Amino acid sequence: MTDRRMHRVLRALLHREHRALQREYDVRPAADEQTIVLDAVELPEGWEPRTIDIRIELSEHHPRNPPKWVLPGELRLNGRVPRHILSSGHWLARGQLGDPIIYWPTDWDPARSSLRQETDVMLADLLTADAPGREASDA
Repeated sequence: MTDRRMHRVLRALLHREHRALQREYDVRPAADEQTIVLDAVELPEGWEPRTIDIRIELSEHHPRNPPKWVLPGELRLNGRVPRHILSSGHWLARGQLGDPIIYWPTDWDPARSSLRQETDVMLADLLTADAPGREASDA
C-alpha cells in the first residue's frame, strides 16, 4: 500500500472513530488534527470537579501507537487524589499534583481498539476508583 493510500485509510478510520465519540460525548474541535476534546464530561458523585474536559492526544502513528487521555490535574475523589489513579498500570500523574493526569490503554490493539471503547473503559475506571489511602496524600 502506498503512503498516500495509507494516509487516506488512516484518515477515514479516524473520521469514523470521531463520529463514534460524537454519538456519546460532546466533541469540541481542537487546534490540531492530533487532538480530540471531549467537552463537559460528567463524572460520578464524589469527584471534583463534577464536569471536566478530556483531551485525547493521538500519536503521530495512530492507530498503530496508543493515544493518551489527558485529564485535569485538580481532579479529586472525595477531596483527595485517589490511590487508584496513582497506582494503576493505566494511569500516570505527571510531576507535581495539579499537573495533568494521563491515562493510556495498556491493552491497545491497533486492529481492534477504538477511541470510543477506550474512553468508556477509562471512565469506568473512574467509577471504580479506590478510596484514598495514606500513600495518596495531597502533600
